[in-house]
Amino acid sequence: MSQARDLSDSAIVDHLPKILELIADFVESVHNGKPVSFGTLPKAHAVDRLARGFDLDNIVTEYGLLRRAVLDLWEARIGPTIDLGELRNFDTALDELLRQATVRYAEARDKLLKAVDRISESALGTADLETFLKDLLRATLESTESVDTAVVLLREGDTLRVRAAVGLEEGIDETFPITTSGGIAGHVATERRPIFIQDAASDPRVISPAIRGKGVRALYGVPLMRDDKVIGVAHIGSLTASEFSEEDKLLFRTMASRATSIVIKAQLLAELRRTESAHRFLAEASRQFAQSLDYEATLKRIARLAVPTIADWCVVDLIQNGALQRVSVSHADPDKETLAYELEERYPHDPNASTGIPHVLRTGRPELIAEITDAEMAAAATDSQHLEILRGLGLKAYIIVPILSRDQVLGTIAFVTAESKRRYSEDDLRIAEDLAGRAATAIENARLYAEGPR
Repeated sequence: MSQARDLSDSAIVDHLPKILELIADFVESVHNGKPVSFGTLPKAHAVDRLARGFDLDNIVTEYGLLRRAVLDLWEARIGPTIDLGELRNFDTALDELLRQATVRYAEARDKLLKAVDRISESALGTADLETFLKDLLRATLESTESVDTAVVLLREGDTLRVRAAVGLEEGIDETFPITTSGGIAGHVATERRPIFIQDAASDPRVISPAIRGKGVRALYGVPLMRDDKVIGVAHIGSLTASEFSEEDKLLFRTMASRATSIVIKAQLLAELRRTESAHRFLAEASRQFAQSLDYEATLKRIARLAVPTIADWCVVDLIQNGALQRVSVSHADPDKETLAYELEERYPHDPNASTGIPHVLRTGRPELIAEITDAEMAAAATDSQHLEILRGLGLKAYIIVPILSRDQVLGTIAFVTAESKRRYSEDDLRIAEDLAGRAATAIENARLYAEGPR
């Protein structure tokens, strides 16, 4: 069968040894009279085959091949004489196994198709990725009786960030490192395979206070893959069950797989929009620089353009008469702009600081912090009140680039994200450096013009 050609030997064999043991016990029952139950084995085998791309005809064919192989061996080893009672039991066993397998296959496939329809409806109903993911998780809970919690985390650099959660909304941790110390999500991302935990609330691999506090029992996590790269992790949990059925696991893997393509599309579209906005911003900045020799006024206008195109905050500092002076602070909220100036007066920069604007001024090298941690804020704060204010601003990430002219640092431009929760990348850094280079050229031209002909 074509569906089996790319499978490993172990995947092809799968449940068959145990199925053969059941058949043998059932055949033998004609002599010993012991009742034999098939349990959930044929159903689990059918769900496994569905997950591997087999259709119903393949299931019937597989059992037909099994029947023929057994009869061929029976004849070869015992001879043409067969006990009719044993043969009758053998046929009864195969027929019952096939009946259970086909019923469960049809049920599981119907459930999958409905789930895929829900995914499609969610994807068409909104252009917002977070809304889609939350709708997807709600559909997961509605499609599986034993599932009470569901979470999707997407990759940002070397961390996984929660982008949607249902059943664990309160107290859910936001980020996890992609390491085995990063909780269950970190384990799944590192090992790049589904992981099942029977008692999550007490398992040492689970570090989330939300999962522990909620008392989650069964927990099943799967990686979201694009080619060979992990782009995220999704997991489901149950408050009552200590196990998920193979059908529920298949359903969740299918939903996660279909969701992955939509996540990738949304990310590519968002990146395209960001790139287009950044290029428009740089083009407008060049036009502004070309129109005026008053570079300070132009830098103020450009800081306004940067918000909210590429930042929630934009801060420009220039070295004038040997001292660093703040030229512009831009934010959508004027009150926060005033607060930024007040903070600069109350808590001036330490010129020897190992990070931030002083460090960029001393080294002439840009600084990119993709995610501002609380520890970094605490290290930057002068006192507890300063730290409280910084935390209140909700700063998420920043880029600081030097304005360089012939290896001389003229100042810095800082881009900071907060309300948008945007995380910066190397592409954003290149855009910031491009802007700083254009600013340096504008400052040089203005100063040359002010000096006049020599």
